[in-house]
Amino acid sequence: MDFINETKFAPQTASKVWNDRFPVKSDVIERICETYNLKIEEVCEYREDKQHE
Repeated sequence: MDFINETKFAPQTASKVWNDRFPVKSDVIERICETYNLKIEEVCEYREDKQHE
């Protein structure tokens, strides 16, 4: 609940972030970075798409 209150995200957006559901808009990532004073690489992780191998 703190995450929702601190970022001011709708519960659906917070759920999407916590459960790694895509797509997540860049403004959502930006707000997380600004709220918690993080670099984007601390928030995002690149993963290979296993379906295209």
